[in-house]
Amino acid sequence: MTAANVANIVTYLVMEKPYERSMLSTPTNMLCAVMISRLMLNLRHLEHELSYTNEVGSIVMQPSINSGF
Repeated sequence: MTAANVANIVTYLVMEKPYERSMLSTPTNMLCAVMISRLMLNLRHLEHELSYTNEVGSIVMQPSINSGF
């Protein structure tokens, strides 16, 4: 994500024509949105694996037995 954003900033500063300046903005935005979405989905999946509901109905965090390590 950092490399895509740096490339986007460099093209904006170097290119003269407006349509050339924005040629990397759409791919950069798509890449960042996909990467952040994947991160959030993976964190949510991890939270779901680590939690369970006790008898009272409150959520208790516990380490997963099948962590794969």
